[in-house]
Amino acid sequence: MPRQERRVVEAASEGRIATYAEIIDGIPIHRPGKPPIIVRVGEKWNLAVQGPLWEILRDISRASFTRHGFLLTAIVVGKVSKRPGPGFFRLAIELGIRTEEDDPTAMWASQVAAVHRHYGR
Repeated sequence: MPRQERRVVEAASEGRIATYAEIIDGIPIHRPGKPPIIVRVGEKWNLAVQGPLWEILRDISRASFTRHGFLLTAIVVGKVSKRPGPGFFRLAIELGIRTEEDDPTAMWASQVAAVHRHYGR
């Protein structure tokens, strides 16, 4: 299990929401043909991290959806917005969890509840 996924599972097991920065703090983010970037909590983010981070979170969510029927990364949010980014909601549509017409906040809340229920909180 990748370190980022372990951190998401740890937060889920504690019944809490985690920020993107918590999930990647100190873990190298690899980018094809470029040196890895290491982000620390409290540092300004380099925009080059967003694409690779999205891919990591997408892969974690796809795997959890296949195994358990929910998006594990529902509990990973932006520090300021306190919500998942647009990629999370696009993935939910792609996987058939919601449609464009569905309330994204209600879907997100149901996914968070499913994650916490599965991990015991």
